[in-house]
Amino acid sequence: MQEECGTDVFSEKLIPATAVFEGLEKKLTKAGALLKGLRTREVLSQVLFAKKIQVTQANLSNMENGRRSIGKIIAKRIKKIFHIDYRYFIE
Repeated sequence: MQEECGTDVFSEKLIPATAVFEGLEKKLTKAGALLKGLRTREVLSQVLFAKKIQVTQANLSNMENGRRSIGKIIAKRIKKIFHIDYRYFIE
């Protein structure tokens, strides 16, 4: 185990995940969180991901943050490109 200045690196108080993500469900929709998760998994910027699914970066940001619904047409584009059931993105 690594030590720093004579103290254990892991001895500091841990923050529970519930505290870190508190209120996140109010900020993101399920579909938006899935969309952002997919983009993150694919290691794509919003600009590149938006180009792949043929939307603007601003629209992608709005979809990820729950300010715009994804819709069936865009969800089917996501299905075609990333081979994921489009119904996950329909709310």
